[in-house]
Amino acid sequence: MLKTGLAAVCGFLLTVSASQAATVKVTINNYMFMPDRIVAHPGDVILFSNQDTDPHTATSLDGKSFDSNTIDPGSSWSFTVKAVGTYKFHCAIHPDMLGEIDVQ
Repeated sequence: MLKTGLAAVCGFLLTVSASQAATVKVTINNYMFMPDRIVAHPGDVILFSNQDTDPHTATSLDGKSFDSNTIDPGSSWSFTVKAVGTYKFHCAIHPDMLGEIDVQ
């Protein structure tokens, strides 16, 4: 009975965590990430939508946390943040385009 009760509690906790995940939207337009500073939580989805006329990327400055590859105009790319920390990113095609994700 304890095993069944524990499984039910664990299942409830997993359901609550999943339902609290949010989608944080970032628009790429005029060679800018908008917003350029994002606050998120582990499990949140970051969605980059390219509304610009040229292709862009969303690439972490550390080169390993995330990399969208090319996001063509009118296309989107997303990923799920997993760990607490600050992740600076840029467009690998246009390196002056900068942003930051603060995962709390």
